[in-house]
Amino acid sequence: MDSYGLEVAQHILLALQADAQLAISKPGAALASATAGLKAVEKAGGAPLEAELHRLKGEALLAGAGTVSEAETAIEQGIDVARRQNAKSWELRGAISLARLHRQGRREDAVARLAPIRAWFTEGFDTADLQAARTLLADLENPAAPRTRCGAVLKGS
Repeated sequence: MDSYGLEVAQHILLALQADAQLAISKPGAALASATAGLKAVEKAGGAPLEAELHRLKGEALLAGAGTVSEAETAIEQGIDVARRQNAKSWELRGAISLARLHRQGRREDAVARLAPIRAWFTEGFDTADLQAARTLLADLENPAAPRTRCGAVLKGS
């Protein structure tokens, strides 16, 4: 990549690759891409997508390339990096991943982690991440309520 001057962007390309590999159910390949991206970040001394690479690593581990504990640790690392960088969108994505992981058995923890970061946002409510956060919070707070496809609680529920 360096011969093309892409070394600076290597972590970005690897994050995109890992995301695509997860989308086509290739968790082992996604884990390899995320890990390579994190190595590129380390070599560069930090990078904007570091938090997302940790989250993608966690998603890959959760999808079958590792254990739930390893996945949780990777996602937590991503959230910590996002907080250090004051990268609220990356923190939101990490909180969504962690809340999904905790959906079974740790609902209160999931809500406690996701609700404050979602509440931080004052605009952009039509973005996919904020819509996903809203729907997930509604499911966590009232799991028995029937919902429409977009997550709204049906009347009479």
